[in-house]
This record gives sequence, structure tokens and C-alpha cells, in this order.
Amino acid sequence: MPDFSELDLNFMKRALCLAMQGEYTARPNPLVGAVLVRNNQIIGEGAHLKAGLAHAEINALKDAKQRGEDPKGSTCYVTLEPCAHWGKTGPCVDELINAGVARVVFAMQDPNPKVCGQSELKLKQARICVEKGLCEAESRSLNLGFLAHMESQKCYVRAKIAASLDGKIALSNGQSQWITGEKAREDVHKLRAKSSVIITGIGTVLADNPKLNVRLESLLNTEKFNHFTQPHKIICDSQARLINEIKNIKNIFNIFNIFNTDLNSQVFIAHANSAFKDQKFVYSDFNSPIELLYFPSETSPNKSDYPNVDLKKLLSFCYSQNWNDVLVEAGSTLTSSFFNLNLIDELWLYLAPCFLGAQSQPMLKNFELENLMQAHGRWKFSESFQYANACFLGKDLRIVLSHL
Repeated sequence: MPDFSELDLNFMKRALCLAMQGEYTARPNPLVGAVLVRNNQIIGEGAHLKAGLAHAEINALKDAKQRGEDPKGSTCYVTLEPCAHWGKTGPCVDELINAGVARVVFAMQDPNPKVCGQSELKLKQARICVEKGLCEAESRSLNLGFLAHMESQKCYVRAKIAASLDGKIALSNGQSQWITGEKAREDVHKLRAKSSVIITGIGTVLADNPKLNVRLESLLNTEKFNHFTQPHKIICDSQARLINEIKNIKNIFNIFNIFNTDLNSQVFIAHANSAFKDQKFVYSDFNSPIELLYFPSETSPNKSDYPNVDLKKLLSFCYSQNWNDVLVEAGSTLTSSFFNLNLIDELWLYLAPCFLGAQSQPMLKNFELENLMQAHGRWKFSESFQYANACFLGKDLRIVLSHL
């Protein structure tokens, strides 16, 4: 790695902060920030805000022009290797070359095979100094979903659990609203906002009638949400109980909150009932068509006429839709199923300073270990640049764990 200066570090940290402007809007594209510097002074900066809009480097060049600055001879600090291909926008590497920048410092190489190393080579062929690796770990932590898609051909799965100190998520009668306080719930809305899709279970839908959307005006009215679209929702309903109910309801939006979703956000019902195998849509409306996903597992669970939903196939479907960041926000049964299959990459645990008692519902159900060795070596406290691994939100404690 090149011997970077303190100034280099400061300018790259600024680019990382700029990248966060697209935190809730850039998906499925990566978060990228760029800073143009000449004579140790910033002359332009920008971020990528939404797929189809200008990339960070282009916005930085535009910003320099608006300031009356010439980028010729400048250094461009960017959190990801500039793109080298035509997509919805043109190659950023060509724009940097045409602008006459003298040096490009990028935090990490783009794992996209259409880009990986090609921009670096093209810049060097244009006699532009290229250095990489500055704040690489921080840049990677911004784009865990994008990296999982490109490097591992999978989604990045986060699970959210709100529980008491004795690990309970609801009373024995099912009451769960609210275990945590307002600050923690606001943080959950931010977590939803950065997710492409939210997966829940039929039990949660019938018991809690949740909306599972982002609806806090204090968030939606901020500049970072200018290009925001609500995440999609998937309801795991193995026996297709909800489908039968919907068929007999004229206006499902008056009964089920989860279907009251915004334009461009869709609801899916994943099931394993062969009676609905070939059915495509249950209910269609201008805003939110409901699509059925038939993903039966190969084996049927005990005491059930239907197999479970195959969660691996479900996540493969999410991957095929470019939904890089998946949030599991469900009850203990479905969450445990993801745990048992080792499908969760990151766990967001919100702990309230209270106890609900032994008869209350546990955070994980049907999750068993044979020995203590199995319990260790599966999780670590997250060291992400984006957030502290543990912090207080009002009276509650948030802990973020990453899968090893």
C-alpha cells in the first residue's frame, strides 16, 4: 500500500462521509463519495444518490465547475474504483481523464467484473497516478449488500430482534407493542430504510398487523430521503392462509396494514401450497400488486400437511431481483429458521431494560445446540464504520453482531 499522508486520510474520510448521503436511496448501487483536491484545498465534491443518476465523480466535477474551479491537475479521492462501463450512465473513468485530473486515490477496487481493475489500468495508460487501499475497510463496510452480491452471488441478510433482558419478544398472550422505546423504534425505521426488502412471517402479520414500512416524518422529510422508495415486503406463509383470506375480501387495504404500501413497492407472499402453485396474482391494484412465490422445501415438517417455504430459494429470488440488502423482521419461529440455516449475516438486537418472565415468548424458537462449542465462534461484535457495535438509544441498548 502507498505511504498515504494525513491529508490524504482526511480527504478520503470526507469522501466516506459524502457517500453516506445515498445511504437510503442508492440501492442496489453502492454508496460512493468523491472529493476533488488541488493545492490541499477541496475544489469539488459529490456523492451517488440513486441508480440512474450521476455517479459521485461526475457530481464532484460538476461541483468544481459551479465553484469556478478547473479540475485539471487535481487529485480525485473516491471511495470505490471509478466505473469503466456504460450502464444507465457513462464511464466515470473517461470523464476523469478528460477533465485532466493528475492523481486518483480510491479506497477499494470495484468487485463488479465489468469494472474490476479496468479503470485502474485505463487511468495508468492515460499517465494518471493511481493509488488504492486508503480506508478500504471503511469503504467495504458501507456496501456489504453490494459486495455480497458481487463477490459471493448472494444477498446480505440482517435480522432485527427487539427483546427484554431475559430474551423475550412478547408476552405469553402475544402482546409485544412496545417492548422498546421511541428512540429504538426510530432506529429500526432507519434500518428498514436501508433495506431492499423486508421478510416477515404469517404469524406476525395476523398477530400484529404491521405496516413494515418507513413512516416517521422526522426521517422522510430530510434531504437524504429525496429519492427514497419504500422496501418491498415478503410474507412467508407456507400454508397460504393469507391467500385464502384475501380471496374473500373486497378491500384488503382496510384490513391488512402491510398492503398499504407506496408506488414502486410490492408485496409478495411466499408459500408452499401446491394448490396455488401456478397462480401468479391474488389481488392487483395500481399501487401494489400482490405476487405469489411458490418455494416449497423438499421435506415436510412434522404435523403439517405442507412443506415449509424454502428460505434458500427465497433468498436466491431476492438475489435475482438485485435486492442486495435483506431485512428479516419476524417472530421467533421464522427468525429461528434463518438462524438454523446460517442465513443471517448480521443481527441487530435491541434490548429493553425489563424482564417479561419465563412464560413469555423467546426471541428464538426451535433453535437448539448440542454443545457449547457450537455456540462460540458464530458471531462477533460488528466493527463497521457506519455505526457503533453497541450504543444506547434512549433507555434501550442496541447491539450489532456480525456472522463470522
